Amino acid sequence: MHLVLSAALGQVASSKSAIAYYNRGNESYRMHDYDKAIADYSAAITFDPAFAWAYNNRGNARLEKRDVEGAIEDFARALELDPHFAAAYVNRARARDSKGDRAGALEDYNRAALLDPHAPIVFFNRANLWKASNNLVAALSDYEAAIALDNKFAQAYVNRGNTRLALRQFDLAIADYNKALKIDSRQPDPYNDRGVAEMAKRDLDAALSDFDTAIKLKPAYSLVYYNRACLLALKRERAAAIKDLNISIDLDPSFARAYLNRGLLHLCAQRREQASNDFETALKLAPALRGFLEERKAEIERRESCDLEDMPAAEMPNPSLAILGVRVPGCRKEYV
Repeated sequence: MHLVLSAALGQVASSKSAIAYYNRGNESYRMHDYDKAIADYSAAITFDPAFAWAYNNRGNARLEKRDVEGAIEDFARALELDPHFAAAYVNRARARDSKGDRAGALEDYNRAALLDPHAPIVFFNRANLWKASNNLVAALSDYEAAIALDNKFAQAYVNRGNTRLALRQFDLAIADYNKALKIDSRQPDPYNDRGVAEMAKRDLDAALSDFDTAIKLKPAYSLVYYNRACLLALKRERAAAIKDLNISIDLDPSFARAYLNRGLLHLCAQRREQASNDFETALKLAPALRGFLEERKAEIERRESCDLEDMPAAEMPNPSLAILGVRVPGCRKEYV
């Protein structure tokens, strides 16, 4: 009897130790100290090798450190211990998607949706996967499911708006951004995205106001300076457009399209050497832009002008947007 009691007490002590390390790991994870979180989750697993949540959370910490294979191994072990662990399927899907295995990610999201059909994050993340795969109809359906489960899910409204923007449903996209901003008016992304949609509708004053607000909320937002530069170029305020592109490039020196657009504006002003330098940098960063660049250069040289309203709409990257091409936002933020 004493041996049985001793064994039971030992199991309780091990369980308490496992939980203590697990909780400390969670705190380290929240503080973005992923190495310490991994160490604590590993200690929790040592005390309780069947602790599925410890494997799951260690997988998340490994994923943050870009140890994708290690993360997938942890999620797989969590699922071996608990085959009905919906969160582990969601997290393994994220890991698989990050390594380009969209089929595997979709399989995991589908399984998670069956296990936990009331979790908005499952449908939100799956919608992001559909959007990245250019299946916009499926993406809309899953964003709508996420919103139906949580009508305060601001990022779901933003991402559904971005999907509608890609479908050129500009009014519906703006309505989604409005809903997101009603929930949280301090987020810069919906202002930027709504500005893109307003620009597509040629409501340039509203777009400019939204870009300005996004920059006030997030002064180091390279994409908004880029988009505002496109708008200013459309309004023929080219000096101001170049100023914004300079800031965009300072904030993101790898932003190829910003160099390309700045080069086009230099070319418009007959500053050929500066244009050539920007084109060279743009093509080093993104060789796939060469075809677009050559077409645009030829058009400028042929017309000896940069009057944007005179450019043939069919040759624009997006007929409703500025000639230099506003960068349309994509999907953001996966939640765990």
